[in-house]
Amino acid sequence: MIDAAIKGFGIAYLPEDMVAQHVRSGELVIVLDDWSPKFDGYYIYYPTSRQNSAAFKVIIDALRHHDARRKRG
Repeated sequence: MIDAAIKGFGIAYLPEDMVAQHVRSGELVIVLDDWSPKFDGYYIYYPTSRQNSAAFKVIIDALRHHDARRKRG
């Protein structure tokens, strides 16, 4: 969808963080910004147990990494 929008085939409805680089470079522009829902980030609830599974830890680490990348760029 991003490539199609860049090539001028139409508009794409995507999360802003997925196209932020293309918007900064001028390849894409945001349209209908007033009607676009804002994404404040990921929220997750989990028990304070220290016995969380390895798979759960991978998900938490990925979300933290994504959040850190979003704040930098």
